[in-house]
Amino acid sequence: METEIITLGFEDYLVNDTILSNFTIKTPYRRTLTSNIIGSFITIVIALTSILGNIAVVTASFWSETLRVQTGNLLVVYLSIIDILTAILVMIPSAIAVAIDYWPLGWRACKMHAGFNYTFACSSSFNLALISFDRAIAVLHPFKYRTMMTTKVMIGGCCLIFFQSFAIGLACGLPYWSHYDYTEGVCAMDYTRNMAVFNVFNIGCFFCYYVPAIIISICNVLIILAANKSGKSLKPLFVRRNNNSVEKPGIAQGEAHMNKTFKSMVVVVVTYYICFSPYALSKEVKGSVPVADPQERRPLRLISAKTSLNILREKLRLEILAVKSPHGISVTPF
Repeated sequence: METEIITLGFEDYLVNDTILSNFTIKTPYRRTLTSNIIGSFITIVIALTSILGNIAVVTASFWSETLRVQTGNLLVVYLSIIDILTAILVMIPSAIAVAIDYWPLGWRACKMHAGFNYTFACSSSFNLALISFDRAIAVLHPFKYRTMMTTKVMIGGCCLIFFQSFAIGLACGLPYWSHYDYTEGVCAMDYTRNMAVFNVFNIGCFFCYYVPAIIISICNVLIILAANKSGKSLKPLFVRRNNNSVEKPGIAQGEAHMNKTFKSMVVVVVTYYICFSPYALSKEVKGSVPVADPQERRPLRLISAKTSLNILREKLRLEILAVKSPHGISVTPF
């Protein structure tokens, strides 16, 4: 069978910092030219949409005085910046590789591409966890919120998320563990053949997926309990003097803020569990269950494709909500 360039296995081909030859292996299958063009085109469209949409979100957040004074909107700005960097440094190089059917940018760029991929994915998941924590504080401690979640606290949280995610991305990208995964069209850790690498991936998955999932779950349970308690509270009834009609008061400002907070958190939960869960779990399944024929991985590729579209759709909803709301995603505590 004809050999084609489809992978970069640095641990096998790098000796004394010198590349000995082209990286070639026997290919059990090849994508058609039509599939490559369509996949590359869709990826570029999604990347450009993400770039333009997130630039609009960042501009609106700094342009509008109402949004600018909301400390919680720093999280939306941070998430938008991460999305822009993901589109430029991860999606566009991947689109180029898919279009020409191999990775053309060299092994150093492939390692950087893998590191950026893991760094930005981890940053996004922890950012959603921090948004959940911010909303929980606003609901449970409304009068202390402004003193607890200050601008310095928000900036410090974003910096902590970035440096932790950068450390994980550096650990995944710097060693010679990365390769160009032809099946997925990205540079990633080659954890299917090396158990030690797979263990490192599991550690990263624990910190970047399971820990944020626990934080999001706890915070949203507390928010739901507070919302139920607020809904069961007694509300006054007004009786007109001249007749026996009874009027119910309108929705109180606090209840309106609670409803807005609940809706925004539904978006966060849907974004995390529906989008990140298939992405993380499919990786672990692929590493735990070796599959010889890449054609048998089509269900996993389908999950990854749907996951990318879901992440885009739900993040756009999150960003649209931030722009439409006078208080952004960070609702002013009542």
